[in-house]
Amino acid sequence: MEQCEAIRRAYYVEKKRIRQIARELHCSRKTVDKALASATPSAYTRTAPYAAPKLGPFKARLAELLAEREQQPPKQRYTAAKLYEIIRAEGYQGSAASLRGYIWI
Repeated sequence: MEQCEAIRRAYYVEKKRIRQIARELHCSRKTVDKALASATPSAYTRTAPYAAPKLGPFKARLAELLAEREQQPPKQRYTAAKLYEIIRAEGYQGSAASLRGYIWI
């Protein structure tokens, strides 16, 4: 983030060349080109999904319960609180908030 700002400042304000900026900031010319091409720096994207050590073993059971939920009439469908109670009775030790986050993604 700061490096992109420094690159843009050096190029647009100080009128330095790309090669000179790369040399001074110890980065490649491709990095300088990317920083100049994008108006805003790119957002961080995770390469692997979050690990869910507490929820992981219960994901298959949750999938079953959610499939069963779709077959139920609207007034009788499982809520997140009810799903939490069911999974908790089966040994889940995580929080209700992490369960809700997984369900509604």
